[in-house]
Amino acid sequence: MEGHTGPVWAVALSPDGSLLAFASGDKIVRLWDLTTSQEVQTLQGHTSFVRAVVFSHDGSLLTSTSGDKTVRLWNPADGKEIQKLKILQEVRNIGWTMDNKILLTDRAPRNCVTAVVLFRQCMTFMR
Repeated sequence: MEGHTGPVWAVALSPDGSLLAFASGDKIVRLWDLTTSQEVQTLQGHTSFVRAVVFSHDGSLLTSTSGDKTVRLWNPADGKEIQKLKILQEVRNIGWTMDNKILLTDRAPRNCVTAVVLFRQCMTFMR
């Protein structure tokens, strides 16, 4: 898999096993089709390195987080950005609840977990 000009920070496999997403220091997320070994999407919009990527459990969303203090939601089928969430601090890890309704993030360096109820509200829980 080629194309990134910076280090790859994270990878994520789609739930059906067909796509692999790469998060990179070049500010880009790239999606590769594992059956054809071809790049199928280049997701651009972050203004700093991309630290993490994760697919929703149903595969309908790809989420990325970056040093630019944003979390972005993408449609992996067409590569379009669905939503950009501005976060006060850098997010290092992200994950979805099983029902795909809540996006969980951690924020550096305060060791707290943020639960984002998709498109509605944000709550913070201290560890």
